[in-house]
Amino acid sequence: MGSTTFFTAATGYSLAQAFHDAATEAAFESGSGGYTGTIAEKSNAILVTDRVMWRDDAEREANRLIGIDDPRIRDKWGPAGAIAYCSPKRVVKVTVDTHGIDPSLYKDLAIAQVKLAKGEKIDRVQSAGLAVSRTDSKALFEVIIERAGQGSTTKKTLTVKVDGSSNDHDFKSRVRAAALAKTRLGAASQVVDVRIMDSTAATKTTVTKGVGKVTRYVVRGKNWQSKTDHNRFETGFASLSEATRYAKSLTDEGTFEIEAITRSANGEGLASVTKTAVSTSVTVELTIVTGRTAPRETDGWLFFGWASC
Repeated sequence: MGSTTFFTAATGYSLAQAFHDAATEAAFESGSGGYTGTIAEKSNAILVTDRVMWRDDAEREANRLIGIDDPRIRDKWGPAGAIAYCSPKRVVKVTVDTHGIDPSLYKDLAIAQVKLAKGEKIDRVQSAGLAVSRTDSKALFEVIIERAGQGSTTKKTLTVKVDGSSNDHDFKSRVRAAALAKTRLGAASQVVDVRIMDSTAATKTTVTKGVGKVTRYVVRGKNWQSKTDHNRFETGFASLSEATRYAKSLTDEGTFEIEAITRSANGEGLASVTKTAVSTSVTVELTIVTGRTAPRETDGWLFFGWASC
C-alpha cells in the first residue's frame, strides 16, 4: 500500500474535539475500511508549533514541513500535524426585528448589534434567512468582519542568481534566501511566499579523455535467435583470430558477425562529455505583507501529514 499527503481544516477551539470531528467526517465520506489517504487513517494529532497563525500562514507552514520531510509527521502510521489558525474574517449572526422597519435599514440595524475589536471593520452584511417565521417579523443576518492585523498584500517580481541547478535538492531554499537578501523590507513588512516563475541555467562543458585504449572482438548472431557468450566488451576476445575460431565452433545455424570495440583501459568510453550547471538565473514572485500582527484568537485547526492509501 502507498501513501499520500492530506490537508484538513476543522473549526473549534479544542484540538482534541476538532481532530475527532475531522477524522469522523473523513471516515464517513471515504469509508472506514482503511487506506483512504485521509485524516481518517490517523489516531491522534500533535501540535507542531505553539503559535496561532493566520490561515494562509498555517497552510504555508504545513506545506513547508511536508516538503522538508519533518520527522514528526512523515510516518504514514504516525500522528497528524496540527496548527492552530485564525481566519482573516469572522462571522457574527444577528437577529433583526423587522416589524414596521424600512427594509433599507435592516443591514444598519444588524451592524448596530455588533461589537468590533480595535482595528476591525465591517466587510459586508448578508441575509441568512428568517430567524423564526414570517409572523414573528424577524430576519437573520450574517455580519462578516475583517479582523485587524492581517495586513495588506503586495506582489513583487525580481531576478536572482544562485549556484547550481534546479535539480539540486536545496535549490528552492537557496532561491528563497537569495530573494530575501535582495529585498529591502520595512520594519512592518514580511515576505510570506516566494514563487519561482522561470529559470535559465548557465552551464559549462567538461571533456575527460580515458587513459589508454583496449580493443576487444565480440561475436554476435545476426539473427535474433543466434546467441553467443562473447557478445559484450567485457567478454570479448583480445584478437580477431580468437574471435573467428570461436565463431566457427558454434554449432547453431545462422550468421555470426565479429565487431571490434575500443574503449579506455578501465572499460569506460574513450572520452566523457559532462555538462554542469554552474549557476541559474531565476525569476521569482514575492508575496509581501505589510502591517501584519500576530492573531489573538483560534478559529480552528489545520491537520496535515502523510496517510496510507
